[in-house]
Amino acid sequence: MGLQYLQKDMKNSGDLPQRIETVEDAIESCEVAVKTLNNMLLYDKIETKLLALDKSTIKVMPFINKIIQLFRAQVRSEMV
Repeated sequence: MGLQYLQKDMKNSGDLPQRIETVEDAIESCEVAVKTLNNMLLYDKIETKLLALDKSTIKVMPFINKIIQLFRAQVRSEMV
């Protein structure tokens, strides 16, 4: 919820498209994590062996680098 508010606020304030893309990536990742967790908590799926988890490689460093860029931009804009 907070990420969606931040995304809307960024679009309205004319911030960099890169920041918006980073927030959208975070929202998408959170939605996938919640969906997976919900499936895992449905014991019926586990007991009937219908639970299937996707196995994929996640490139974490590009996401971390985007977050670092956001912090750096904030520091520069606030003259910290």
